[in-house]
Amino acid sequence: MSAMFNHVAVVNGSEGKARLFYGLLLGLDEAYRFQVDAWLAQKIFGVEKDLAVLVFTAKNFKLEVFILPQENLIVPRINHICLDVPDRAGFLSKLRREGLEVLEIPREHGVTVFVKDFYGNLLEIKEMQK
Repeated sequence: MSAMFNHVAVVNGSEGKARLFYGLLLGLDEAYRFQVDAWLAQKIFGVEKDLAVLVFTAKNFKLEVFILPQENLIVPRINHICLDVPDRAGFLSKLRREGLEVLEIPREHGVTVFVKDFYGNLLEIKEMQK
């Protein structure tokens, strides 16, 4: 079984403009909102502040829009693709054998895992739900 897309994440400067563009103009449904605390945001993205995230959906598509003030939009690398894989441990071993950087961040309810591809693009890796 191959990896499946879970979500794509982008950055926006305001919640209002994110809702206007992704909700009203593109017609995506705003499904929910969550917060990434400053500790985790720093570990993954190098941003030392809490980040609000709006999640928009349409059929089998999920888009996470991270809200970051306009003056910080260029600095951090938040855009990422999230993949569901059937065997995360095996998949990560294969990536490490190729010399890729794997970020494993222990959290209260498990481990959050990101990997950088050969050119520094971020991918979040989740275990596929059975």
